[in-house]
Amino acid sequence: MDEAAEFIGQHTGNSSLQVEKFNVELLGPEAIVLAALVDGHRRALMRTLAEDTAFQSTPVSAAEVAGVINNSSSNWQWLVNIITSGEGSEVCDKQVELVLNGLASRGMVSQVDDKWLIEEAVQRLTHRLLIIDQVISLEMVSVDNSGELSRMAMLCLQSGVNDMLSIEIVDDHVSTELIPSGQLIKYIEFFTSGENIWFEESKQEKAPGKAVCSNCGRENLPGSKFCSECGSRLG
Repeated sequence: MDEAAEFIGQHTGNSSLQVEKFNVELLGPEAIVLAALVDGHRRALMRTLAEDTAFQSTPVSAAEVAGVINNSSSNWQWLVNIITSGEGSEVCDKQVELVLNGLASRGMVSQVDDKWLIEEAVQRLTHRLLIIDQVISLEMVSVDNSGELSRMAMLCLQSGVNDMLSIEIVDDHVSTELIPSGQLIKYIEFFTSGENIWFEESKQEKAPGKAVCSNCGRENLPGSKFCSECGSRLG
C-alpha cells in the first residue's frame, strides 16, 4: 500500500494546498448535463485564449446542451466522455430541460430567457480545470451473499499541481469534489478499508419496487430517477 501511494505521489505530487472548494453529489443525468455545460464553457474559454480575445460567458439552449452530449468526443480531455464512460447513464433530449431546471434549483445554473448559464462557482471550477493533465482511475466491485453486485469507481482529474477533481461513481450517483493532490492518498486508503460499510449505505438508498411517474403514470424500473417516457424526475 505504501509503495502504491508513493508511486502515485511521484506522478501527482503531494500538495496540501487547496485554492478552490467544490463539492456536490449528483444523479447520473444531472452529472452528464452539468459536464456538458462545463465542457462548452471550457471550449469557449480555450477559443478566446487562442484568438487572444476577451472572454464573455454566453448562455446556451437546452438543445445546444443535448448536442454537446450527443456529439461528445471520446477524448479524455472532456468531462462528458469521462462521466458517461464511468457512470453508464444516458440522457435523452427531452430530459435535458428537466435536468437543467433541477440544477437551477440547486444553484448550479441559472436561466436567462430560454437559455442557461453556469453559476459562478461552476465557472471557477471550469477555469481551474481548463486543461486536464492526467486522469487516474480506481474501480472496485463487491458481491454480497445474495449475489447482488455493487460497483464503485473513482476518477481523479489533475490540472496543474494543486487542482484535482475527484469523481466518485456508485451505481447512479456521482460525487464530485475539488481536492488537493495529497488527498488522493487518503482516498486510496478508503478504497482498501471501509468498502463494506460504504456499499451497505449505498444499497439502503436504492428505492424498492417499481417507480411510477406522477406526471404520465409510466411504470419505470426499480431505482429509476427519471421517467423513461416523459423525462420527469421520479421520487
